[in-house]
Amino acid sequence: MLYLNFGTSKKYIDNVHVKDVKKTDTGNVFVPVGHGDIDWKGQMNDLKTDGYAGNIVIETHCKPLLELTRKSVEYVRNICNI
Repeated sequence: MLYLNFGTSKKYIDNVHVKDVKKTDTGNVFVPVGHGDIDWKGQMNDLKTDGYAGNIVIETHCKPLLELTRKSVEYVRNICNI
């Protein structure tokens, strides 16, 4: 899992752009949030701990678009307890 630490810059974050990707031997493949290489649960927990109250924007690049966007939204709501 890829985990990003934004340290002191976290206080300047107003929008979080969420998408997920799985690295393969032939390149990157976009997947629903929670099914890729990014540790979104850890990222969201850190934002919550830091008192983040901004927007969470989900961008889906995988198809079927509507179905997998809903799946991504459900995953983010679940890990954020909303």
